[in-house]
Amino acid sequence: MKKLLLLLNILFLVVVGYAAPANDLCANATNLPCATVNLAGTTVASVTESTFPTTYASKFGVWYKFTGDGQSTTISTTAGAGFDHEMVIMSATGACTGFSLISDQDVGLSGGTETYTFTSVIGTQYYVYIAYYSTTGLSTNTGTFT
Repeated sequence: MKKLLLLLNILFLVVVGYAAPANDLCANATNLPCATVNLAGTTVASVTESTFPTTYASKFGVWYKFTGDGQSTTISTTAGAGFDHEMVIMSATGACTGFSLISDQDVGLSGGTETYTFTSVIGTQYYVYIAYYSTTGLSTNTGTFT
C-alpha cells in the first residue's frame, strides 16, 4: 500500500510539474503594465504553437501583452542559468493577428539580460514573446527568466 501511495504521489508530481504555462498560447497572453522591468516567467513545458514569430525564436515560448500609453516603455528580462532566451516585441492590429516587429532582442547569452526601450503609441496593442533564441529550438530548450 505504501508503495502504491508513493507511486501515485510521484505520478501526481510529474503531471503537475509539467503543466504548460498559462500564457503558453498567444490567446492567453499575460497582461503587463507598460514599462515592465524584471519580467519573470518560464517557458518550461510550453508546447509548440502555430502563432509565433517564426523567423525570430523557438516555437516553445510564452506570451505577454500590454496596451500602449504614449510613454517611454522599457521591457527587461534576465534568463536563468543555462537558458539563452530571446525577447520579441511586436505591435498587433488584432488579437494575436497582424503582427509588426518592434524589436528582436538577443544580445545576452546564456543567463543574459534582454532590454528594450521605446515610446509606445496610445491604444496600440503590443505583444512580448519570450523563447529560446533559435528558431530550431526544441521543447527541451526551455528555462526560466526574471
